[in-house]
Amino acid sequence: MKNATKGTLIKYIVITLLLLVLMSITICAAERVICDVNISSDQSATIQLKWHEGINKNPIRIISWTLLENGTLKVTYESSSTTIKGWDSRKIQATNFNFPIKVVLEEKGKEMTNFSDMPTSEAEKLSILNLYNRGIISGYADGSFKPKSNVNRAEFAKMMTLTAEYELLRESKLEFKDIAKNFWARPYILTLAQREIFEGRDGGKFDPAGNITIGEALAVINRTFVFFNQGEKYTYALKVHWSNDEFKALVEAGIVKPTDKFFYPYTPDTKATRQDCAVLLSRVLEQICEAK
Repeated sequence: MKNATKGTLIKYIVITLLLLVLMSITICAAERVICDVNISSDQSATIQLKWHEGINKNPIRIISWTLLENGTLKVTYESSSTTIKGWDSRKIQATNFNFPIKVVLEEKGKEMTNFSDMPTSEAEKLSILNLYNRGIISGYADGSFKPKSNVNRAEFAKMMTLTAEYELLRESKLEFKDIAKNFWARPYILTLAQREIFEGRDGGKFDPAGNITIGEALAVINRTFVFFNQGEKYTYALKVHWSNDEFKALVEAGIVKPTDKFFYPYTPDTKATRQDCAVLLSRVLEQICEAK
């Protein structure tokens, strides 16, 4: 009898744990609101809110926007089946700040999204949220972001394509031996490879699971965008590396900053983390630039 009771208890615990896991995955995989930012001038932009996956059909209404002390634009919205339609897009006239700028979203009555393992730096935290709220990156089912995890080449191809807002190329004469027709990142990889932005490896392979390095990430960014900001030049001596010119160009454009851990000495072969990529791409979105 005791064994039967013990067995029932174990089954109950297992079922409970499975339900909790499923609930966690459901919550984190639930539809979220993201934004498009269309800049008209340095003092005017249209913010368009939409559902990330397009499954939820509830209307979205922008309620207000405010400039946070750190120079980030916070947009507050509401959404329910009774929300008035037609207010998911608003033209914002800036009076005390200039576009482009970081943008974060907050649903009325709820706290702003905050992953469980965010970096302590407020600037880096907001850079992550800037990309998250634009649908460029996502978190994990356990509520974490994993900022220190490495980024592979396939993941970075997706980040770059979404940041540049390129139209996806689904078919191409250009193929890689290790990219199957049904591989999830194939359209992103082909889009950048066709534009000669992201190169493959030797032997006709792309190496999608290989970790992307800082040097590779900077090269891809510099090949993707034309930057109009011309700041200070890099004055330190550099060891010979194929990505040095890309690095110096992005320092001058303000994409790479002295606060970056790879700035001095420049360490191009360091593996790029999710936090590194989020910060760099957020700075791209905060610059006046054009995708090539």
